[in-house]
This record gives sequence, structure tokens and C-alpha cells, in this order.
Amino acid sequence: MKNFIMNNLRLVVTIICFLITLYIQHIENMSKLQALDHKYNTLEIKIDDQYKKIDAIKLDKSVFEATMIQMTAIRDDIKEIRNDIKSILREK
Repeated sequence: MKNFIMNNLRLVVTIICFLITLYIQHIENMSKLQALDHKYNTLEIKIDDQYKKIDAIKLDKSVFEATMIQMTAIRDDIKEIRNDIKSILREK
């Protein structure tokens, strides 16, 4: 075994360097994946917040539309009351 290693020292060193390089790349890629996972989770939280804001805006819009419908009905009622009052005053 010792003779084989001595005769093929270059090949053994190359293989060891290659394996070390693969291990280092693996460690680096795992750290990058963890960073990406953290960014992904952060973005998911931001997206959820944006959806909550959109839902709040939709609710505000619905409330506004309902209020405007009620205001239109009240305005029409006031016009009708005004016309009734005018007609009553004309009769006197």
C-alpha cells in the first residue's frame, strides 16, 4: 500500500484535493441555501402582510360603497321630503 501511494502520490493528492474542494462547495452551498430559505421566509411574511393590507383596502372600499349607497338613499329621501313640504306650503 505504501508503495502504491508513493508511486501515485500525484494522483492521491489530486483526489484528496478534489474531495476537499467538493466538501467545501457542499458547505458553501448549504450556507447559501440557508440564506435563501431565510430570505424566502421573510418574503412570505411580507407577502402575507401585503395581502392583509389589500383585504383591508377591499373592506374599506366596501364600507365606502355601502355608505355612498346609503347617502344616495338619504339624499333622495331628503329631496322627496323637500318636495312634499313645498307642495304642502303651496296648498296653504
